[in-house]
Amino acid sequence: MNAQHRQVNNIEFPHSLNLEVEKYKDPQEAALKVTWAALDKGIDIYHAAVAGLAVSTGCKWISISRMLVSNRRVELKAMWEDEKFTDCFEYDLTDTPCDVVVQSEGSVMFEKVAEKFPQDAYLQDLGVEDYIGLSFKDHDGNLAGHICVMDNEPFEKLEQIEKTLGVVSAAVALEM
Repeated sequence: MNAQHRQVNNIEFPHSLNLEVEKYKDPQEAALKVTWAALDKGIDIYHAAVAGLAVSTGCKWISISRMLVSNRRVELKAMWEDEKFTDCFEYDLTDTPCDVVVQSEGSVMFEKVAEKFPQDAYLQDLGVEDYIGLSFKDHDGNLAGHICVMDNEPFEKLEQIEKTLGVVSAAVALEM
């Protein structure tokens, strides 16, 4: 692996995709362009979408999950932390903001999320401040998973993040 790539789980993310975002003034367009460029380079839709959201929002953590059979557990399919992909894992939705998201029809945003979900050790350990998530459905209209964006500081451009999340979520649903 050379200095121009980051790799996690055998997925290389070319640094050149970070430069793509600077060509676009609209974060939604930038997110989609980076997502499609990553797909063109052979990166799966989950990692491509996470990369698109990461470079267009500048937020610290972004993840995409898939619902497991019980609908009480999810499996992370892609996770971005501190400007790189990181390892994925499964978790139970109980007492998490993600549980609220998957039960909702729209986006859900929490300020001071770690305070609102004190039982969520992951949020506590990371020191997450703000959280926004959006569920998505499969082609049959069934709940398929959710995407969330988190930061350790208050979101500066919440409306842009929410719109970008919606655009990328729709792209993920189309590719499934």
